[in-house]
Amino acid sequence: MSITLLVLTIWFVSPASIADSGPNPPIQVRDIYTPELDASAHSLRKHLSSSTKPNERRSLLLKIAGLEYSMEQYKKAKATLMEIEKSCPPSDPLEKAALLQHLGTTSVSLRNKSQAKAYYQQAFDILPKEETNARFELRILQQLCTSLSHDTEPDKIIPLLNRELDLCFKLKDRLLIGWAQLALSDAYLSKGDTEKRDFFFEKAMLSFRKELQEEAEGSPEAIPTDIWNIIEAGPQRVPARLWKAKGKPKAILLCVHGLGLHSGHYQDFGVAMTAQGVNVIAMDVRGFGAWSSVSGKDDVDIEGAIHDLVAVARFTRKMNPGVPVFLLGESMGGAIVLHTAARYPDIVDGVISSVPSADRYNAAETTGRFVWHFLMNRNKDYDVSSDIIDRVSEKEHLRSDWEADRFARFKMAPTQLIAFDRFMKDNLRIAADMKRPALVTQGDRDQLVKADSTIKLFRTLGTDDKNLVLLGSGEHLIFEAGQFNPVLVDIIVGWLAAHSAGN
Repeated sequence: MSITLLVLTIWFVSPASIADSGPNPPIQVRDIYTPELDASAHSLRKHLSSSTKPNERRSLLLKIAGLEYSMEQYKKAKATLMEIEKSCPPSDPLEKAALLQHLGTTSVSLRNKSQAKAYYQQAFDILPKEETNARFELRILQQLCTSLSHDTEPDKIIPLLNRELDLCFKLKDRLLIGWAQLALSDAYLSKGDTEKRDFFFEKAMLSFRKELQEEAEGSPEAIPTDIWNIIEAGPQRVPARLWKAKGKPKAILLCVHGLGLHSGHYQDFGVAMTAQGVNVIAMDVRGFGAWSSVSGKDDVDIEGAIHDLVAVARFTRKMNPGVPVFLLGESMGGAIVLHTAARYPDIVDGVISSVPSADRYNAAETTGRFVWHFLMNRNKDYDVSSDIIDRVSEKEHLRSDWEADRFARFKMAPTQLIAFDRFMKDNLRIAADMKRPALVTQGDRDQLVKADSTIKLFRTLGTDDKNLVLLGSGEHLIFEAGQFNPVLVDIIVGWLAAHSAGN
């Protein structure tokens, strides 16, 4: 693998560790390739020491920063980027804006929001406002507006959002137009200008409706299913299924599926909840379900899925004023909803999380197989079906259905599984930050995730408004694939009602 390809492949994939539950020390997967990255960075530094050409030095330093970022050495990456500014500053405004944008992104990783905001502002200020730079300008504007979104003075962000909207019109992207209009609506709401708030909100809804109409006429990216809906989420299309109750719903559940599965596995649960007056929206996590069937959009991306879920939740709230919105997920989905509610508490009224823990049975055996595959075939997908399907359910017909399901996906790139493992291992930390009302569930016959680890995570939750349900006959999945029972539905309906009183 060339150095350039290595940077492109790993820059946005955080390395992770997979722990062996046996007596031996944990196997650190990052130890397998960190030496390779270190060696690459060292080689580039050696080349840098003999280079005198500014353009070449900038290119080398940028690659070094990418390698350092990949190893999560954010301070080093930032120092390397700063070295470009000091020793060989780019004279071209476009290149300088790109460098400032990288500094902003690295500052975000260092959790220095004010510094990131300053870098994005500088990048926007110096970028030539030319038509050929429209997409780059829009990308910087979106990052800048995100960094300004928590400011108490909406007058700072409204001119930038108007510029963002102008660029979206120039690029003729209706989805981007709709979301820029929606952001302006929120900004004017913060300012107290209800007339302009309503104006931009109606404009946004019109943009979304037009896009939805075009989607209904057929799109090469749309994968037909029995109940198919497209929920607009920023610049992406989020495939999701919707089950609607008659009349105005009592509540809305946004559901996220487990690893390898897809939104269709909530079919029976969705139908059962609509009978109780609750709307259910189940979305596909990026890389799974419909995403896995679309070329170029089949990479597993949990961070992207969190942003999709946030966008869908906000869109759902705007379309259903006064109706409480809750998140529900199990296994991988249970972790995703916890992370989302912890980071964006304003978008939901509560969270139902089933078996979100990373502590699994036979972890040592599973880890051993994966590490061997990584060492021998790191560029080939790894099949997790043998580690998951047999342990998810004892029901043979369910296992057969999943293996034959064209939307199910159990083969993933090793780097994607490493990032997934790291994400799951972060659940205990994120649980402490989760302050929204929570209902945690676990099947007592779960053969995949240990019940005591779920109980430990429950006790760690940062909210006092929390309940734990252990189902004596429940396996790993207790919501998806028809695994729920009437008692569970009654529990969910009661909990939703108790936490909807203020709406």
